[in-house]
Amino acid sequence: MTRTLRLIIAALAFQEASRGLDYLFGDSRPGTGVFEIDSIGPAFAWGIACIVAALIITAGLVTRRDNIVRSGAMLSVAIYIAFALMVVDNVYADDKIDDWRYLTLYLSAAFIWGVIAWALTVRMAVAKNRREHSAD
Repeated sequence: MTRTLRLIIAALAFQEASRGLDYLFGDSRPGTGVFEIDSIGPAFAWGIACIVAALIITAGLVTRRDNIVRSGAMLSVAIYIAFALMVVDNVYADDKIDDWRYLTLYLSAAFIWGVIAWALTVRMAVAKNRREHSAD
């Protein structure tokens, strides 16, 4: 993995860990954030999910194991899609389209993590193919 990609992944994992810590220790009053996270589970559970994903990604980066980073990236895709689903109804509230920036933020984050997972899958397949055919 290139140094640039490692740095980008590390920055995104840091942001996800920060989000998780905010859900764990931030403002506990419901409805004070972008959306009421309690609508699909307690904030504590979403905080743990974000931190676990970030830790998996960090472990993969530290050990230089692309498959571990990919697993964390795939978990991050699922988390951000869930966040997007939680705000989709806000876009159409009051019979007008508004606040789509949160929906697109979460969908963009899910897409970025998906691209990272796909790129790592391709990288692992190429490396495996090279190992298998290096004896020829």
